[in-house]
Amino acid sequence: MKTINIGLIGFGNVGQGFVKVLSKNLSIIREVYGYNVKLTYIVDPVKGSLYSREGLDLVKVIKYIDRDGNLRSHPNYIGEIHSFQPIYDKETDLIIEVTPTNLVDGEPGYSHIRKSLEEGKHVITTNKGPIALFYRELTRLAEKEGLYLGIEGTVMSGTPLIKTIRYGLSNDINIISGILNGTTNFILTKMEEGYTFDDALKEAQNMGYAEADPSMDIDGYDLVAKASILVNVTIDGDIKPSDISRISLKEYLDEKGYQKNLKYLVYLEINEGRYSVAPKVVEEGDILTSVKGVNNGVVIRTESLGEIFIYGPGAGRLETGYAILTDLLELLKTHMRIKR
Repeated sequence: MKTINIGLIGFGNVGQGFVKVLSKNLSIIREVYGYNVKLTYIVDPVKGSLYSREGLDLVKVIKYIDRDGNLRSHPNYIGEIHSFQPIYDKETDLIIEVTPTNLVDGEPGYSHIRKSLEEGKHVITTNKGPIALFYRELTRLAEKEGLYLGIEGTVMSGTPLIKTIRYGLSNDINIISGILNGTTNFILTKMEEGYTFDDALKEAQNMGYAEADPSMDIDGYDLVAKASILVNVTIDGDIKPSDISRISLKEYLDEKGYQKNLKYLVYLEINEGRYSVAPKVVEEGDILTSVKGVNNGVVIRTESLGEIFIYGPGAGRLETGYAILTDLLELLKTHMRIKR
């Protein structure tokens, strides 16, 4: 049976979610795809790093992280190692990069992804920063090297929006519009119920939907990153987050207050080359009014099929972990030439 060795860089919520999802699907991957999947590295400067040439016991990894909150007492703990170690290891076939998003320069994810491709490793990432900032560069490099670069989890978590666009609709799309940030949609849902903005934000923070510094969400930076990724996937472009027009939800509410059916929308006019992120009052009966709480919903307007609506979770450790799994399965079907 063929083997694929994986190095996981980053072991926060997404990395942990992936390990949990993978542990439940190892036998299916063996039976259906004919691959023995081995997670040989976990590298995280906070949670701790592990290595096993034979492959880590995923159930044991989950047990230790759930019990201790870190991996330092795990028998395969290897202390502090450089994050590039699994990338330079010739036995590693696939790097999964799930470090925190940085929309300024994409680091450290950008360097992890680029070096992995240069070293002949396939890559799967949920990290929006490198893909939003360097989509064309990284996809061209992957194509040149004959390698797979999976990015499903960068937008809408495990809901298969990117694969739907890339493989089903990309040449037929006129407009993409929708709700792609669960935090702000939760806040607006609470305001519809009568909460003030501050109380709704506090509730979102208490429930873990919003960070202590919520500016990435409420000022739209998360959305412009996702918008640029969707445009580039659709047109194979080189649109940057700075090319997306942005209006802050917080500033809009401070100026105009809450209005019924207010949504914080990505609006991408593909044919016209106009791309924006802005609060908008949608018409009564618009399908986007049904998207509540932390859920996401996207309307894709096509030339041939009319409107297509995609609805589902846009965040969550298991949901995003599942997105990585779908990319892994696509990799096994399309790119793998492992001889081991």
